[in-house]
Amino acid sequence: MGNRELVSMPTFRIPGVVTDTENWRFSIDGLVETPMKLNMQNLTSLPSVRVRDDFTCLEGWTVKGITWKGVRVSELLTLVSVKPTAKYAVFVAPEDYTQGLSIQRCMEPTTILAYELNDTPLRAEHGAPLRLVSGGQECFESVKWVHKMHLTDEHVEGSARNIALGRIASP
Repeated sequence: MGNRELVSMPTFRIPGVVTDTENWRFSIDGLVETPMKLNMQNLTSLPSVRVRDDFTCLEGWTVKGITWKGVRVSELLTLVSVKPTAKYAVFVAPEDYTQGLSIQRCMEPTTILAYELNDTPLRAEHGAPLRLVSGGQECFESVKWVHKMHLTDEHVEGSARNIALGRIASP
């Protein structure tokens, strides 16, 4: 049985997230030389890219040809000077939602922190102010409302996959 093709991105409940970008910050810490806290103005002033990809979910649906705009994670890793012992980045969102990616995957040109979806500013229900996106990923890896990237030398599975599988199993 194949995936259902949807015409737009579905939405799920919005936890108590900060969508006030004036006070919101994205922090980068852990195994870096220069930890940082960036606001949206900082992020949008960095070189941006567009990534076009199909968006597929374990729940059995796909949205074809989604276009994301944002800053490459590799650009941010360069800014903070990653220590050589760092092997993974853990992306953190509200309600202990986490997703770990290898530094190698973070360096791929299609791994971005998106602030636009289909040429419009990202809305809260789609992860505003910032969402992790990586080409070819499962949708649970696309972390909405991401507010932190923590670099570590240990693999962290993260909670994203288990939360997604739990939602599928729920009646």
